[in-house]
This record gives sequence, C-alpha cells and structure tokens, in this order.
Amino acid sequence: MSNELAIANNINLENNNSNNVTYEEQKGFLETTLGKVINGGIDLGLKAILPDVIEDGVIEIKDSIVSDGFAAGVKTAIDNVIDMGKSVLRNIHRKI
Repeated sequence: MSNELAIANNINLENNNSNNVTYEEQKGFLETTLGKVINGGIDLGLKAILPDVIEDGVIEIKDSIVSDGFAAGVKTAIDNVIDMGKSVLRNIHRKI
C-alpha cells in the first residue's frame, strides 16, 4: 500500500513539474519577435492609461518583474516610491 502511494506521489510531482515554465523558457519567449511585440503593446497600453508622472516607473517595474522575477519587481517598486517621495520633498522645500 505505501509503495503504491509513493508511486502515485511521484507521478503527481512529475505532472506538476511539467506544467511549470522555467526562467529560460520565459526569457527565450520574450526574445522572440512575438514576445517583443507583446511587451511593446503592454508598454503602449500603460502609457495610454497612466499619467506621465508614473508611467515610466510602472513600465520599469513591469520590465523588472518580467526579466528578473517578482521579488526584483517589488524591490524596483519600493525604490521608485522612495525616489518619488524624495522628489516631492525637494519640490516642497524649493517652494518654501
């Protein structure tokens, strides 16, 4: 009985692993013409719906997530928010 469970678990693990997309596969797709067209289309869509002030930051975050993963995208987002806050504070101090 335990032997059958072990075999069933191994089959499930193999099936689950075959559905995952590797980093190399994702990067390879993004380097194809279709991948570049889709990425460019997303950039154009973001520029159309976002205010000029934040569109470049959002595109930078998207690019970071696509190229380096979610954790890098979060770090980029945090860095962009910090930079934006510093810029706002500088502008406030100039007006005072």
